[in-house]
Amino acid sequence: MESMMTARQVAELLRVHENWVYDQAASGQLPSYKIGGARRFDPDELRGWIAEHREAERLRRPTQ
Repeated sequence: MESMMTARQVAELLRVHENWVYDQAASGQLPSYKIGGARRFDPDELRGWIAEHREAERLRRPTQ
């Protein structure tokens, strides 16, 4: 089992600001767990979230 990721690790992976990660997690848009007052992210769930959003983005793009 992989270790849970921190918000900083997720931000680095997604190349976004750490505050964006916290905001998305708090709103329920990004899957996360609150453990001992800290946000943690399951790598498998995060990979699924990335795949879903990548597919959604591909479907939104107009074809030429």
